[in-house]
Amino acid sequence: MWEFEDLKMITLAVTNPYFEITIMNRLVCLFLPCLLFSSCTNKIPFQFDKIILSTSSCMMECPMSNIILNADGTVIFKGQGAITKKGLFTGKVAPKYLETLQSQFEKINFDSLKNKYESPVTDLQTVSVTFIKNGKIYKTVNDYGRTAPAFLKSSYASLENLYQNIPLKKIPDPAFIPSFEGITNSKIKKEGKVLDLTQSETFLLFNYLRNGRISHSKFKTRFKLHTNYDAINPLYDIDTDGRYFTFNVNGKPLTIDIGFNFYDVNAKNWVWRKADEYD
Repeated sequence: MWEFEDLKMITLAVTNPYFEITIMNRLVCLFLPCLLFSSCTNKIPFQFDKIILSTSSCMMECPMSNIILNADGTVIFKGQGAITKKGLFTGKVAPKYLETLQSQFEKINFDSLKNKYESPVTDLQTVSVTFIKNGKIYKTVNDYGRTAPAFLKSSYASLENLYQNIPLKKIPDPAFIPSFEGITNSKIKKEGKVLDLTQSETFLLFNYLRNGRISHSKFKTRFKLHTNYDAINPLYDIDTDGRYFTFNVNGKPLTIDIGFNFYDVNAKNWVWRKADEYD
């Protein structure tokens, strides 16, 4: 709102050219934020690199889906368990639909969200959603029993049903990762401590691995990546420093370089716990 001094200076500028520079400076101070942020009344949209949403199995045979939505509209989808479309697929969201999805997430106050929501009822489905901003995990929410706030839950349906609404092309599983189609959660282990990754974070990491390159570089093992693909048959522990991951392929080691250190980049989002008898 214009103050009395602003109106006075405009009047002086009309009658006295020496005040023109002062008026221009005042106008720049008033309107520069609008130029930078597109609108003085609209809030700045949340810009994401990726959104990853995963849904787990449950006692009632819930459909298991894993989806990565990239900012350019490309999609990676993996269907597991009781779902109509099983396997690994890629596709693309139409620009108009992408705008609709983005507008849903622009309304979310991410800083108000907790990292974990839990229901006291057993055998329910878990929804985990991870938001990537500037190449890092901005926020992961693990929602057991769908007890998260309504404004977040309302965004689930658009993503978990996306595979039914866009054309998808089947792509092969990475040959160097045993039972890739069954992998769900994972954990990072080190010296009696454990860091649990959510299903969405696990899918994100294994998609980085899927797109990684074979490397002959030597590295010092810092962690063991432990991955379960079912309750009975755990995948062997994978040596890693956060960037390089060594798999056992036909009895021989094969190292994959994902191009950056997944642990170091995202460590501030995670909390280690003491290992127990189930680890």
